[in-house]
Amino acid sequence: MSHAVDITELRTALDHYGAHAFLLTTNDEGRPHVSHITVELAGGVLSCDAGRKTGANAAVRPKVSLLWPAPQPGGFSLIVDGEATLVDDRLRIAPTGAIRHRPASTSGCDVDCEPLSGE
Repeated sequence: MSHAVDITELRTALDHYGAHAFLLTTNDEGRPHVSHITVELAGGVLSCDAGRKTGANAAVRPKVSLLWPAPQPGGFSLIVDGEATLVDDRLRIAPTGAIRHRPASTSGCDVDCEPLSGE
């Protein structure tokens, strides 16, 4: 079950999900590389420190994804896709799309259809 998140709602989303996320990049062989990061949002751009592998991956393959796990069991995770630019040892990520996602519920639509502001 997925719900689109308007990019303009990222501030609200980060207020709910917090600053800690997982950043997914890919290496030269196309394998995923996952980093636990602290994210900042300013001017509609996400930024975080980049380790050696993460920075090298994003410099060559700038399409990245960020994942905030569900805050509680059965809740929605937040996934943000973006285009990364490496500046010194920091990544600046311009969001291109975002969704809230969780496994589909079999109990009807009461929880699955809840907007971000209703949590």
